[in-house]
Amino acid sequence: MDIILLKNLLDKERSKQALQPVDKEIYKEVKEYFSRLKRQINETNSTSKKRFYLIDELNSAEKIFNFFFEKRLGKIINIAARMAKGTDSKIKDSEYIYNLSTDEEKILDLLIKSIKSAREIILDTIYKEGNPISIEDISKKSEKINTDKAVDNIKNKNTIVRAIEDIPEFVDIDRKKYIIQKEDIVVLSDKVTDMLIKKNMVVKINVIIEDD
Repeated sequence: MDIILLKNLLDKERSKQALQPVDKEIYKEVKEYFSRLKRQINETNSTSKKRFYLIDELNSAEKIFNFFFEKRLGKIINIAARMAKGTDSKIKDSEYIYNLSTDEEKILDLLIKSIKSAREIILDTIYKEGNPISIEDISKKSEKINTDKAVDNIKNKNTIVRAIEDIPEFVDIDRKKYIIQKEDIVVLSDKVTDMLIKKNMVVKINVIIEDD
């Protein structure tokens, strides 16, 4: 692994909507690469140009890797949402699954379980007589759901929405890039939400917050 290969992986991931193939131990390779750079930095004279170049390479490589990981994670979340919904019966045998690294396979499994658990409690609440949806109920049902973050997002004037159309890649006010597919459930800023609602691309999901 080196910075050129890492940049090529990022460019490839950005250029395609589908998850791209990587080595099964890609994250182990990246860790070893970073460790090697740090070791070389420590072993190099503090006043040498070589040390400066090594530090610059490490900083650049870490930034590239973070972009690469966030891009793949977004795609994995979308795959998990479709698999949890169970409407795409072919996805288990698709190239997406084979393109996952060993670590990403574990992430996908956790995401599917969390989404299924969240969907179960929400749908049960909607179709059964009784109280409306409660974030606290979802938290009790699945420890994998970060309830505190969801509550903070809503209280900070962000909105939970469900996509009713595929939405091309865009950047929200948090400077994060989003690629949203039909039936995905995401938290977006009010400004972007209002714009997408006007374009008939999303609908709001009303959630009741229970204060302690």
